[in-house]
Amino acid sequence: MSEPLQRGRWLISEIARPGDLPKDRSPDSYLIYRTLGWFDTLAMYHQRRVVPRRWVIEVWHHSLRDISTGAKVMRHDRLERGQDYVPWQYLWPLLDDAAHYQSRGLCCRSQDLAATGSQPAPEP
Repeated sequence: MSEPLQRGRWLISEIARPGDLPKDRSPDSYLIYRTLGWFDTLAMYHQRRVVPRRWVIEVWHHSLRDISTGAKVMRHDRLERGQDYVPWQYLWPLLDDAAHYQSRGLCCRSQDLAATGSQPAPEP
């Protein structure tokens, strides 16, 4: 993942309400649009099975959950401004899938990590 894309993802995850949106046409707003466009493309690949669906949801489920609220605020803002179509059409079903996805990996099973005694190293 490129540094700008990761930064865009972090910006989206910080949006909880319309007041959190960056100024329209600012560098941050353009970065958010590019990032949402990238995730929409990933969602299209997921939907059309260009990449294995399991891979997409397994790798990205937490990141997709993190951006869900901010993406919805962005969508609502675009529609409120008079845009006559819903942006990022493939993204919404993927966000719904991620919201309900439970990985068998340790990322979703922190209790298993604790049970094995594998605790993170204490900070100095």
